[in-house]
Amino acid sequence: MMKNILLQLKTLAQKLGHKFKKHEVSIYICSGLTVLFLSILFLQDIKHTKENLKHQKVIVDLESQVTEDFDLFMEVQQTMREEQHKSYLLQEKIYEQNNFIRQLIIYLKKIKHWPPKSPPEPPVDPNTLAESI
Repeated sequence: MMKNILLQLKTLAQKLGHKFKKHEVSIYICSGLTVLFLSILFLQDIKHTKENLKHQKVIVDLESQVTEDFDLFMEVQQTMREEQHKSYLLQEKIYEQNNFIRQLIIYLKKIKHWPPKSPPEPPVDPNTLAESI
């Protein structure tokens, strides 16, 4: 049985060898064209991969820029919140000072010392203040 299979394989190989010699030129041309077309496909794939890498690099650069811009935006937003809080605190202080002045005026009116009887002192000129020292 094994001998039969080996004999059939040997006959098949001889037939293929004979057909190969008969169509040798066609087989070489087909093999050459196959190699040529596979080479062209390989080169096109390399070019395509190169373009994809360029696009990926641009995307990575843009993502990096967006991240930097977002970080800057968050920093500016935090600074704005802090400044708004400071502004709120200053407004509260001004309100408290106005309330204190109003209460002081009411008290001075009760004790009949409002409006003040003496003229207000003239404002101090900072230039002359610095020269006098």
